[in-house]
Amino acid sequence: MTNAQCYKFEFISDVTLPDFTQVNAGQQLVKTWEIKNIGGCTWTPAYQLVYNNGARVSGASITPFTNDVLPGETVQISIPVIIPETTGRIQTYWYLISDTNQIVGTDTDGKPYLWFKAEVEPA
Repeated sequence: MTNAQCYKFEFISDVTLPDFTQVNAGQQLVKTWEIKNIGGCTWTPAYQLVYNNGARVSGASITPFTNDVLPGETVQISIPVIIPETTGRIQTYWYLISDTNQIVGTDTDGKPYLWFKAEVEPA
């Protein structure tokens, strides 16, 4: 099985904080996405959600799974978020990285990452 067939996800929904939610500078929140394993490989607790670029709102990497996620299963993954003090629109992007350091891609829109976008208001 090629990496392209093995490591794939489908974005299902923003469980918390949909795009461009208004948040306050300095606020502490949790961003949660729901995704589906549409590849042929099982996701293990060794997988990581890794910061790619954009506003720094959380740590450099997070281990999102406590159990295996089998092909075809849907799972929610979360990151703790601390909103920066800068006001205006922020965006941050995250890669899901496999236990063999492969980027888990997507079929839906060609973007192999998850994102968090918000409108930051003064505290």
